[in-house]
Amino acid sequence: MLARHGYRALSTATYDAGDTLRVLIGRQPGTAQERAFFFDQTIYLGTDASTPSGQITLVDENDTEAILAYGIYRPGASAPSSQRRVHFALDMGQLSALDPLPSVAERR
Repeated sequence: MLARHGYRALSTATYDAGDTLRVLIGRQPGTAQERAFFFDQTIYLGTDASTPSGQITLVDENDTEAILAYGIYRPGASAPSSQRRVHFALDMGQLSALDPLPSVAERR
C-alpha cells in the first residue's frame, strides 16, 4: 500500500499484527517527507494528514489507539526543535485524531 503512494516503510516494527489498529511510518524515497499509514487489521484506512511531515515517530500504541509525535520546526530550521503528540483512535472502523495536528508549517 505504501509503495502505491510513493512511500517506503521506515520499519515494520510499528505494524503490530496482534493489534486491530496498525501503523506504518513511511518515507518518500529521496526526501525527508514522512506519513503515517493506518490499517484496521489489514484494511487500509488512510494517512494521518493530507500533506506529509518532516518527522513522525510512533510513541505508543495499543489495540485501538496510537500516539504519534510530530517534529516541530521553527522557521528556517533544518531540524525539529520539539515534538507535539497527537492521539489517534479507532472506533467501529473509523479513525479519528483526538488532538489537533500541528500546522503544515510547523511539521514541514
